[in-house]
Amino acid sequence: MTIWEEFNIEDDMQESLLSYLKDFPNSDYNDLYNWACDNGCDPESHTLEGTEEILTPEDNGGQSTLEITADLNRKIIFQNA
Repeated sequence: MTIWEEFNIEDDMQESLLSYLKDFPNSDYNDLYNWACDNGCDPESHTLEGTEEILTPEDNGGQSTLEITADLNRKIIFQNA
């Protein structure tokens, strides 16, 4: 499943964020959230309603979108790709 998450940063952090994104253009949500925390922000995060969509292995470049593990060693006993 894919979802949209949102968090806000202060206006005075905008230039710094844009600089970070130029250096790391493939950043994901976790990267940006961690960047914000590392730079003194306390971002409040929330999922945007109505943005959930099913993600199939075909949509995911042939990679699994569901994995089931059996034990603490995280041995995969099923995956859908």
